[in-house]
Amino acid sequence: MFLHSIKLLCLFLLLPYAFLAQKKKIDHLISEAGLEIYYSIESGLEKAQESLKLSESSNYQYGKAKSLYLLGKAHIFEGKNEAALRNFETSKRIYIELD
Repeated sequence: MFLHSIKLLCLFLLLPYAFLAQKKKIDHLISEAGLEIYYSIESGLEKAQESLKLSESSNYQYGKAKSLYLLGKAHIFEGKNEAALRNFETSKRIYIELD
């Protein structure tokens, strides 16, 4: 029982570090996507989609909002204006909720 308690305690102590590592990875993908959208829409779009997926799975709302914004930019470059508008609106809603 004591060993089980120690394992749980260690798990709870390490969870914030795991979230920070995930957040750092998402932020890095967002940064790369933001740069690559201008040079390679496909690559930027792929990284924005990956950062969105990771943000949703870790409930990182800022990452989700930024990823949606970047997806909107990529869709504009592709001429997909309706998809871009949906992404921008969802991104804006999340940013407002974060305030």
